[in-house]
Amino acid sequence: MRTNSIFQIISGTTLFLIFRELRIKYSKTINNIATKMFGVYIIHTNPIIIIVLWGNLVRINRFEFSNYILIYEFVVAVCVYLICIILEYIRELFFSFSGKVFTSKQLTKGGK
Repeated sequence: MRTNSIFQIISGTTLFLIFRELRIKYSKTINNIATKMFGVYIIHTNPIIIIVLWGNLVRINRFEFSNYILIYEFVVAVCVYLICIILEYIRELFFSFSGKVFTSKQLTKGGK
């Protein structure tokens, strides 16, 4: 699959320019979701996840000639996004908790 066609470059650049000029008011919800976007990207582009998710679970080629392919693609995209956000949230909680545990252990060791 080619990932560097001229159409992808033009559409990516156009989207970037549109959103660069867009002025959005501060929103705690939007900022909370935005902080998880890099994690979502890392999770769903991991080589192992690609094989399992796109090759074994989604198998989009089953719907290639279906009338429902756009609906299926939309549902898959939303589900993958939501699952990845949940995984990223769990990862953040884990590292936040483990950081507090290690910090408190280091403080008690340093005090002895």
